[in-house]
Amino acid sequence: MLNPETIALVCAGGAAVCTVISIAATQILLGGAVLAIVAGRIRPRVPPILWPLGVWFVWTLLSILVNGHAIQALPQVKKFYVYLVLLAIPTAVQGLARVGVVLRWLAAAAAASSAWSVVQFYEKYSASVEQNRSFYEFYVGDRVTGFMSHWMTFGGEMMIVVLLIGGFVLFAPSDARREKVWFSAAAVLITLGLILAWTRGMWVGAAAGGLILLWNWRRWSVLLAPVPVVLILVLNP
Repeated sequence: MLNPETIALVCAGGAAVCTVISIAATQILLGGAVLAIVAGRIRPRVPPILWPLGVWFVWTLLSILVNGHAIQALPQVKKFYVYLVLLAIPTAVQGLARVGVVLRWLAAAAAASSAWSVVQFYEKYSASVEQNRSFYEFYVGDRVTGFMSHWMTFGGEMMIVVLLIGGFVLFAPSDARREKVWFSAAAVLITLGLILAWTRGMWVGAAAGGLILLWNWRRWSVLLAPVPVVLILVLNP
């Protein structure tokens, strides 16, 4: 019989991976992880970010109590549940080995979602050609979404995963060459999905996150940042 620690690990890790596959599955697994942590009396690891978030939760609830629209605000309060991920994952997924396993599955899931977005892009481009319509006008209101329901959600997820992979590739031990190659290939595919989603805010976020990673890896490498900017300006239609 599985012990609570194992159940919490599987559920929390699964919740992290399913963020790029299914929001419903993520929330179900998150609930399982929290229940396992409580039932097993596992000592929680509280990240520092939870304290300012706690102040925000209390302030939000106080504002609801005094604004006279508590019923209308209930859907927003229900979303507090999602923030349990910040408690469940640090508590259940401990140690670099376990974090590495979760990251591998997350990268694979994100790559699969991005691959599906490439298929979606091809189908939308073909449809615009068949209808003899401007592709921009045809596509801008109905972009690729991968496994998600909206391109903004998809783009944000791809941004986060590609930065996580970037952190691994830059800072993992030198003997992890095979994993770096695999992760780099996944990052290329994920980046392609991020580009095809046309979520320009996510592009900026990915660029900013990339600069931070490079600054902490080799500060001189930040000097190469203008190169992709120039390429985008030259190649972007």
